[in-house]
Amino acid sequence: SRLSAGKDGGTSLYRGLLARGVARPLAEEVVSDMYSHDDEVRHARRLAAGLSRSAAIRRLAGRGFRSRAIAAVIREIPGTNREPQAD
Repeated sequence: SRLSAGKDGGTSLYRGLLARGVARPLAEEVVSDMYSHDDEVRHARRLAAGLSRSAAIRRLAGRGFRSRAIAAVIREIPGTNREPQAD
């Protein structure tokens, strides 16, 4: 299944359910119950491994990962620390 493969994010799974005629409230409930934020971040980490920041963002967004999961993974990529540099 798409969920167990971990290649698609929550948004992609939600859209897939809508495309198959599932009502929006039910689709939202199913995705939130079956695909936790932690699961999505874990899958996103695997897909972003070894990629640059911009490549990881493109890949994850293209696969339908939610912005919260993308942000969590991007913060972990070396060299993407957003803290100001000390002089």
